[in-house]
Amino acid sequence: EGNTSGEPEANLKGRHFVGTIPKPLYPVQASGKVVVKVKVDGNGRVLEAVPGMEGTTVNDSKLWRAARVAAMESHFNVNNSPYDQYGTITYIFNLK
Repeated sequence: EGNTSGEPEANLKGRHFVGTIPKPLYPVQASGKVVVKVKVDGNGRVLEAVPGMEGTTVNDSKLWRAARVAAMESHFNVNNSPYDQYGTITYIFNLK
């Protein structure tokens, strides 16, 4: 059994989370950090999420999947840009 440590950290220039920040499920007995690359549109919707980016310290596919699902459910502030923006969200999983 475990939980995610603190709030997920977003690295997306000029953007921040809006509303409730989705936390990933914790489906396995493993711990570590999963960095997810996200593609966000001008309205703040996450269009793509790819786990396992540089800085990831765990290779468990279930944690990667959980981080991806949480990232896809995230919302960011609107920036009215016609271009999609790329950044990362970092999740830290700790065993209890």
